[in-house]
Amino acid sequence: MNKIPFFVVCVSLVVTGCSAVLNRLEVPAPFFTGIEHRSIPSTSKTLDVPRYDETRGDFAGKPFVYYTWAKQREEQLGIENPELSEENQLLRLWGTFSYHPRRQRGFLAEFVHDGSVWNGRFYDYRIRFNNWGNSEIVKDQRSFRLNLNGKWDQFDKILNETRLISLPTDEKVPGLKEWVRRNSVYTTATYSVEYSTPNTYRFFIFQNPQATREHFVEAADFMRFHDYMFDIINNSDPLQEPKVQDVSSQGSSGDEKSEQDGRRFINKSK
Repeated sequence: MNKIPFFVVCVSLVVTGCSAVLNRLEVPAPFFTGIEHRSIPSTSKTLDVPRYDETRGDFAGKPFVYYTWAKQREEQLGIENPELSEENQLLRLWGTFSYHPRRQRGFLAEFVHDGSVWNGRFYDYRIRFNNWGNSEIVKDQRSFRLNLNGKWDQFDKILNETRLISLPTDEKVPGLKEWVRRNSVYTTATYSVEYSTPNTYRFFIFQNPQATREHFVEAADFMRFHDYMFDIINNSDPLQEPKVQDVSSQGSSGDEKSEQDGRRFINKSK
């Protein structure tokens, strides 16, 4: 039997290890993956997009890689570019569950205010991740309209109380990054938030807020909106059985968990 070259084995281990480090420490992928950071479209809006600092070498000054991935998904879903949108308010919450380096689950909840009322839509899909090209392919997509039965005033109330649109990206929360490292919290859930008006555009991320909500008020505020949002989603889902619930539990891996990827489908009768 032919022996597997030592070099090939080493490269395989390095790629797998880098994937774990990327999830945990928010470090961009290594140079040999050919990562291409998306440029922010030219716009007259005031921008607030997190960028890598000077310690990140060639990545310094470029938007977080999560911005690039959000733009890749946006194109594949065929939806509007919020950096250029003229909507009164546009809010997007992207969720990705990274239990497997290549096969992941994801969702997008989009809320649009046209100046008089809110409207919402939910997208559910799988992601095939290309480690070498650092790109994502959206597969098995379905979507449905979100329905609050005319109670969108409550949506405004929760949005204001949780301060969601003004939360900092989690790396800017004092002490959070150090707490995560000290407690060896590995990322299973990453949430990217986009918010735009005719004059402003914001992008920020939260990783594993389920694990940090008891220790940081910013994570607690994020999770309050998250839980409220999933109540809306569950009450709007035209597929009554099974019911979708975002649980984003930690500590599991492998193909079986990849099929769940943080979002377990639970029979209502249980």
